[in-house]
Amino acid sequence: MTRRTRQIVAAVLAPLALLVALLAWGVSSPPGSSPDEDYHMGSIWCASGPVDGQCELTEDATTRELPGDVVKAAACFAFHSGQAATCPLDETNMEPTTRGNWLDNGYPPVFYAVMTTFVGPDLSVSIILMRSINALLFVGVLTALFFLLPWRMRHLVVWGSLVALVPLGVFLIPSVNPSSWSIIQACGLWLATWGFFVQTGRKKIGLAALAVLLMVIGAGARSDSAAYGVLAVAVAIVLGWRRDKRFLLELLLPLALVIIAASLF
Repeated sequence: MTRRTRQIVAAVLAPLALLVALLAWGVSSPPGSSPDEDYHMGSIWCASGPVDGQCELTEDATTRELPGDVVKAAACFAFHSGQAATCPLDETNMEPTTRGNWLDNGYPPVFYAVMTTFVGPDLSVSIILMRSINALLFVGVLTALFFLLPWRMRHLVVWGSLVALVPLGVFLIPSVNPSSWSIIQACGLWLATWGFFVQTGRKKIGLAALAVLLMVIGAGARSDSAAYGVLAVAVAIVLGWRRDKRFLLELLLPLALVIIAASLF
């Protein structure tokens, strides 16, 4: 096997292995197991407004009625080390809750709005589908970065993200916690923007599009990610700094990214 062939095989197998590892976390972790997941599940189920059997209004403006298993999934085993996560839950009864983003809009709406499209009648299937989508997004972003960046920068895709994610990050990415998208942004935005400054041709355009996507999903998931995203862009500008007119024109991309961050903050 030639060196080129080994590199191609590794480039194919590495993303698949990462995806399998993430999906293992996503499938084995019960609904409600990530930090504040009861809040995030309620926010997802109600992201599209009142829906019969999914998110119903009550006389109290601060309260919504959601399926019982959505409301009580986390409370079933949280802080109870002797309770198995397979404890039975009522899937048909609607239960009131005040845990959700409808109270103060503390989180930007983009993450919840996307995740709510995967809500179905079965809680476990819905959660696993959402977690799988987020795992695929992370692997897709890293794979795209690997092939779009110049060869000399590709090792940063690994050392700049995967090593720092073990173990909590690997658990949060395939979850329904908005931090999933924040972590994806943190891993890729600075590299995509820096790569944009040093790459040419179609790969330069691809990196610009990827940087925009990463800013949208990060700032659209958590407000603090909007601030961290601006910091990542600033780091990329410093790393890619050049003294020429072309670089001044390229600064339009960071300007657009900052505007996106500010609008979603």
